[in-house]
This record gives sequence, structure tokens and C-alpha cells, in this order.
Amino acid sequence: MNFRFANEEDCGLILSYIRQLAAYEKMSDQVVATENLLREWIFEKKKAEVLFVCEGEKEVGFALFFHNFSTFLGRAGIFTLLFPVSCEQQPCEDRA
Repeated sequence: MNFRFANEEDCGLILSYIRQLAAYEKMSDQVVATENLLREWIFEKKKAEVLFVCEGEKEVGFALFFHNFSTFLGRAGIFTLLFPVSCEQQPCEDRA
């Protein structure tokens, strides 16, 4: 298992993971993200980063994270969304 940072060409794959998570959470109707929006906000405006979990050359999961700032703590932090391993890597029959 290894890791790699996403690049601009991965917007379709990122969106696929977002849609898988939404389906699992029964929230597919709430996904308004598009590849163009992800490209703009993640890669052009650099407001978040994505790290893929890979087995060999195949992406099997990912995390999206971005920096924040706590006024109460007076310091920067990081907010991380961990996305599940893809359905191709584990049984998903009971999840969708």
C-alpha cells in the first residue's frame, strides 16, 4: 500500500469517490460538485488537497483535507475527510 497526492487529471476520480460516499450515506441527491468545481477549488485556488491510498498502481481510497483556523484556540488546524475504500476493494452490497 502506498500514497500519492492527486493532480488536476484526477478530478473525475475524486468526484467518483464523492458520489460513492454520497450513495453510502443515502445523500446522492445533495451532490452538486462537478469536475470543473473540484478543479477550480482544489487545484486552481488550492483550498484543499487530496491524498489517494493505492494498492500497486490502483487507487483504492482517499482523504480530502484543508487548513482551517480556530479563533478560540488562536492557531491553525487541519480538517480531514476520510473516504472509505472503494466498493471494488470491499463488499458494498449492503452499503448502497
